[in-house]
Amino acid sequence: MRKVTGFLDKVAKQLQSTELKVGFMAGATYPDGTSVPMVAAIQEYGGTIKVPERTQDIHFRMNKKGEVGHRFVKKKVANFVQTVTVPAHSVKIPSRPFFRNAIAQNKARWQQTMVKGLLAGKSVTHVMEVLGAEIQGDVVESIATLTEPPLSATTLRNRRNRRVRPNKSDKPLVDTRVMINSVTYRVDKK
Repeated sequence: MRKVTGFLDKVAKQLQSTELKVGFMAGATYPDGTSVPMVAAIQEYGGTIKVPERTQDIHFRMNKKGEVGHRFVKKKVANFVQTVTVPAHSVKIPSRPFFRNAIAQNKARWQQTMVKGLLAGKSVTHVMEVLGAEIQGDVVESIATLTEPPLSATTLRNRRNRRVRPNKSDKPLVDTRVMINSVTYRVDKK
């Protein structure tokens, strides 16, 4: 009995002094400098993004008669440009709980991984490293497979028609792959 109690006390102390963090670490950014943890939090819980007023050039094609078409064209084929002011507006992002889904679907298995590792005599740090990699994979899987709520028609159209990296995917969280590739884990001593 003393061996068991001693083992449990030792493991408890090691667990109290070890911390596993899984998710999006500070410093992870999109190419434009936007914080990945901030975007992930908005996607997880939903939110409203306020877009400030801005100016934008829109491109048209003028025919030989001097008539301007009513359809926007790509900059390279345009011969008429108009600068417009896009008013400030808000964009509502619905909750897409990829992290909470991963926890709900996998927490029992994560507990089993931890118990099996500790009972096998592995160090707490080793068990946490294995567990971190497992949780990281499950969060990535949750992001990759999430389909609800669906993207808006506007978002889908913008994705397909943009000049840089057009994308026909209708999955909400995998467009640029920056967020999914930023999921990581870290084991620290407290």
